[in-house]
Amino acid sequence: MNVTDLPARDYDELTTGCPFSTLRRLRDEAPLLRLTSADPNKNLVLFTDPADILAIINDPETFSSTDHAQSRRFDSDFTPKTACVYAGHQTNLKPVLVWSDGVDHQRVRRLVHTAFSVPRVNAKSPYIQEFVDELINDFQSGGTLDFVERYAFLLPSRVITRELGLQPADVPLVQDITNAISAAMDLASPPEVVEAAADVVVRLHDMLRHRLDNIDALPENCLLRDLVTARIEDAPALSRDELLWLSTLLLAAGGHTSAAMIGWSVYLLAEQPDIQARLRADPSLIPAFVEEALRLHGPVPTTYRTVTRDTRIRDVELKKGSWVIVRWDSVNLDERKFPEPETLDLDRPNIRQHSTFGLGKHFCIGNQLARREMTLTLESLLRRFSDIRFAKDQASIAVIPSFDGHMLAELPLTLVPA
Repeated sequence: MNVTDLPARDYDELTTGCPFSTLRRLRDEAPLLRLTSADPNKNLVLFTDPADILAIINDPETFSSTDHAQSRRFDSDFTPKTACVYAGHQTNLKPVLVWSDGVDHQRVRRLVHTAFSVPRVNAKSPYIQEFVDELINDFQSGGTLDFVERYAFLLPSRVITRELGLQPADVPLVQDITNAISAAMDLASPPEVVEAAADVVVRLHDMLRHRLDNIDALPENCLLRDLVTARIEDAPALSRDELLWLSTLLLAAGGHTSAAMIGWSVYLLAEQPDIQARLRADPSLIPAFVEEALRLHGPVPTTYRTVTRDTRIRDVELKKGSWVIVRWDSVNLDERKFPEPETLDLDRPNIRQHSTFGLGKHFCIGNQLARREMTLTLESLLRRFSDIRFAKDQASIAVIPSFDGHMLAELPLTLVPA
């Protein structure tokens, strides 16, 4: 069967609003779907069947993480304007981690791994807890607030600002940069959004070059310092370009994705008072709650791949050079692996076996830091507030329309101090 014989949906139509219910239906009715658009970058094959997704992810030689529609949005030749912006700052995309494969990916991943090890992340807990306390102190008297605005986006922004060796005064700028880069990574965003992101990428790189020229001034247990000094046998250290693009990707991941995870976890607290009470009575269950929140509301539900050679999935022929996209959320809602998959269950025996951080060679390198931010947030909120509930009708709480991200636009809460 040719790809053209598959059932088709318009890319932009499918991305209007939150697509979860649509994708659950597609998994049963059209597990292979052709996405169409006047924009050639949006012509892809969408996979929603868990078995197909795992087959793609576990075959990186056939399905490469390089040179696909999303990564090309940061290439200098995306539009003439982006070419001018990058050329003026002598910068261009350096494929690292999520947009690389093979020996280059393996080398960079090994170098970065030590900076995100459990001991290194645990050592960051004291300063992260200070940030948590400072933010909660601003609304410790309780009342009604938008939790996304007052906390969920602020904490990760503060953390990644420090980790990149930037100053507290840079946090608003880091937030603007994070917004621009995250928007550009979404294929639904128009070219002018990508062009605007090029402006902020080069601005970020200029700031980071200054930090790289003054490594001794960086704080201890700082991610940028760790990356500069990382060494492994028989492999060169990270280059200046690799450091700049690693920092760019980590900023986007450490900003929007962590903010989304924190927001959805607190959303689930407000949605289920019985779970909230159970966690207060037994805080040791908070790590389990974190895993279920991650499974139900992963912040990055998509992964793009480029087909490197003619191949076939089921009876569908995929041509070399074509693009495919898989949905992690479909794997996480697989009732064969997770009985009653839409139910938050703190007692699941396989509670950590979700796919929110990816699988295989591209498993998210920052997963421990994200889990730490979520855990410290939940521990502090449950300790300092006796009730966390929605401040408006739950059904009217807005989700940011996106195909490549899953994030609350708001989270209006009423908090009752303990």
